[in-house]
Amino acid sequence: MNWILHPIASYKTWRDRKYMKRMIREAKRMHEMTGKRYHVVPIDDGKLDIVCNDQMKIYNRMNKKANVNGINLVEMSIYSTPVNGLYFRMKKLKI
Repeated sequence: MNWILHPIASYKTWRDRKYMKRMIREAKRMHEMTGKRYHVVPIDDGKLDIVCNDQMKIYNRMNKKANVNGINLVEMSIYSTPVNGLYFRMKKLKI
């Protein structure tokens, strides 16, 4: 019986890992385009969401969490992009 359940369990972990990598890749892409800091945070039922610091009010309303501020957002995130992005690098080069 274990040989039947093992491939299913390994497929689920592979699928979850693939989903997480895709969300991280999307956060990095959005960060490169806008230069803002994005966070990959968990929401209900094991799903992930990409949240910018500007979208905290919307995130609080969607998840019905009382006071999620910037510090809490960084602590609860699975991945956070760096502070500066392509926009700031181009600004330094004056392009």
